[in-house]
Amino acid sequence: MAQVNSLSFINAEGVREKREIVDSQARALIDEQERKILALEEVDEDFRGGPILLNTQQANNTFEGRNIEVLFEDEIANGYANAWEYLADRVDLSGSVGKKAYAGLRHRDYVPLQVESNTYNYRIGAFDYDRDCGDPEQGPSLLMVPNLAFPERVQWNTTNDNNGTAAEPNPYLASNVYRYLTNTLLPKFPAEVRAVMKERIALMEHRYSASSKLTDSTTWSWKNIGRLWLPDEGEMYGCFYWGSRYGSAMVSKLPIFETPSDRIFRTPDGARSSVWLRCVSGLNSTTACGATANGFAGNGACSNGTIGVAPCFLIG
Repeated sequence: MAQVNSLSFINAEGVREKREIVDSQARALIDEQERKILALEEVDEDFRGGPILLNTQQANNTFEGRNIEVLFEDEIANGYANAWEYLADRVDLSGSVGKKAYAGLRHRDYVPLQVESNTYNYRIGAFDYDRDCGDPEQGPSLLMVPNLAFPERVQWNTTNDNNGTAAEPNPYLASNVYRYLTNTLLPKFPAEVRAVMKERIALMEHRYSASSKLTDSTTWSWKNIGRLWLPDEGEMYGCFYWGSRYGSAMVSKLPIFETPSDRIFRTPDGARSSVWLRCVSGLNSTTACGATANGFAGNGACSNGTIGVAPCFLIG
């Protein structure tokens, strides 16, 4: 009996749909899908804003992004429960055809996401940011970044202590802010969003000694940082400023953080907000890194209760 599979493809009307196929049909459908994706990639069929205008806006860092729910309304309606499921299917397709699967999508394109009474535009911050990296090796993903900071103020730690513990030597995974993201904020996200979130594996610093508090990290290891997480200095700035050399292992700025103004976060009421990062200071045992409300790299006492979060997640 032939094995039945599901394939996402663009049909004769130019609309993406899902169809169950048997193995004997698979190659022809996949070949046709690849040809159509190549055509999309060459012409970028979104002419609502005009491809030349959009390319210029991206080159000048003036592109504000497009609502994916509107941009791909017909495709989403043809077999998908919501835009999140649609994007997850594009990621799945990337596993077989590569980044051609993202044709028509751009950095900063977004999906509105409501958490409690506030709406956050979660924007595409990177395509396949850490694909083929890590241990274990990571697969394709879309990295999503909010346009706003969440309104709650969060202590990075409940005391001015940026060290890990004997049980968990990574400071971030032992922190109050990690527990807040995992146990308090993540459950507030809509179920359809949580369903497509991918746990992230990252190279994380170690800072712990049984004999004394350490003022710098000493090594690193691959860790699961969960489904909702904070960027590090390397992802925000492309280098490390206040953190340890072990705290920003990938040291590759996310495309969405091109300029200092891209690092200004506001709360839903419009107030500028400092936000925490997931790495700690390389100078002392009491502070963690962040992005200030003025747009520059900063750090603050771990128990500071006036700083917010702008957590990211992977679709995969």
